[in-house]
Amino acid sequence: MAKKILVLGSSGKIGTFLRRVWADAEMDICWQSRKPLDDLQSIQFCPVSDPSSLSLAAQDCDVILNLAGVTSGSKDQLRLNTDLAISALNAARTAGVNRVILISSAAVYGGSDDDVSEIARRQPVGAYGLAKCQMEDTVLNQLRPDDPFIFLLRLGNVVGADSLPLINSGRVGLDQLPDGRGPLRSYIGPQTLADVIRQLIELNLDRLQSPMILNIAATPPVHMEDLLKAAQCDWHFQPAPKGAIPRLTMDTAELQKLVDIPADSAAPDVMIDQVKHLS
Repeated sequence: MAKKILVLGSSGKIGTFLRRVWADAEMDICWQSRKPLDDLQSIQFCPVSDPSSLSLAAQDCDVILNLAGVTSGSKDQLRLNTDLAISALNAARTAGVNRVILISSAAVYGGSDDDVSEIARRQPVGAYGLAKCQMEDTVLNQLRPDDPFIFLLRLGNVVGADSLPLINSGRVGLDQLPDGRGPLRSYIGPQTLADVIRQLIELNLDRLQSPMILNIAATPPVHMEDLLKAAQCDWHFQPAPKGAIPRLTMDTAELQKLVDIPADSAAPDVMIDQVKHLS
């Protein structure tokens, strides 16, 4: 039986990608946003300030996927990441939803000398990474034995949804590090991400333990200039500022035990083609 899914935060970059990837999929999805969407019907409310509408939307749902969040702003604005996650958890409790998928970030790790696993020490260097750490801690500290199954996804860079402009952009400046290369990051294409999330939605939970924290990325990691080259961007190196993070890459062995990811998913041209197909 197909699962009914409530997606919170459908108007953001990742939500827009998922709407396009899943447009023709046989999935029962209720899309939430704070404003009307151009391409399909959605329900409009704020999950934090209107918990009754959130609880009503969650009725009869099997899964809540929370994409809603804030990437920049003041400390109070970034705290919304925690408030949104707790709102999703509370609505799942009230409505009897059995699976909640929350989006965290690779930013909780800070930099890395090697691929970091889910048990690595978190060392965020920016306000966004710190806010995601606070979200994770708050959710984990409030969990009860009878709560829904929680997936906490530490998401790597999503091609087309991160800070690197690739499509229809002007001349792009990229930090050049002492080794002569650009930053090395764990990336994933939007179509691959959508398929990973779909597989987690459909995954049999019988032998799994909640909460499950997972790194989400394709492998191997990618130098950012290779994406710019694949996208045929007009770009140039610029001196990296003090404090620039040369490497932030994730070990995805745990994810690969649960889902199938094509071997070429991290190839720059494959990820760029996914973005172009959805743009």
